[in-house]
Amino acid sequence: VEEFEENPFYSAKDFRDFSLMGLSLKDIDDFMKVFETFDPTGTKVIVISQFLLFVHLEHNSITAKIFDIMDAHNDCKLTFREFVLYCWQFLTMAGNEINGFSFDLYNTSGSGTLMQPELVRAMRLLHGDKVKGANSVEEKVKAIFERMDSTHDKWTDRIRKKDYLTHCKLFPILMFPIFAI
Repeated sequence: VEEFEENPFYSAKDFRDFSLMGLSLKDIDDFMKVFETFDPTGTKVIVISQFLLFVHLEHNSITAKIFDIMDAHNDCKLTFREFVLYCWQFLTMAGNEINGFSFDLYNTSGSGTLMQPELVRAMRLLHGDKVKGANSVEEKVKAIFERMDSTHDKWTDRIRKKDYLTHCKLFPILMFPIFAI
């Protein structure tokens, strides 16, 4: 049984919770090294600009949403505890949970269906105006939606979550923000 050692990054309660998650002292130290890379100034918190600099992404509605999800205290900064808990949660997700997470990021209306303009906006934020294999983002999104229309009901202006989850393997471009982070 590993013993808690006084640490400025986490409390005895944090250590107990990390241990219950199955993390060893080495795992916690590894997380701490990554956290310190995000926090080069040594403030013991990560703000969104540091987070985005480290993951090489620009500030936009999708990256802000990801950061907000991680920020359990809603104080615009991540503590070491929040960082570890979110990373652990993300790293232990199964395939369809990750796919569902990406759907929820793109579905800004919260409707449960993904509209073409929502995916166009997300793709533009993440890839710019050009995507591989298409002349425009709109063209690529239209092709994705047409291929995802598994019911062949010509309801190609929106995709239901179940269809999105089924087709994520065919369209790895949809998973870019998840794997970028």
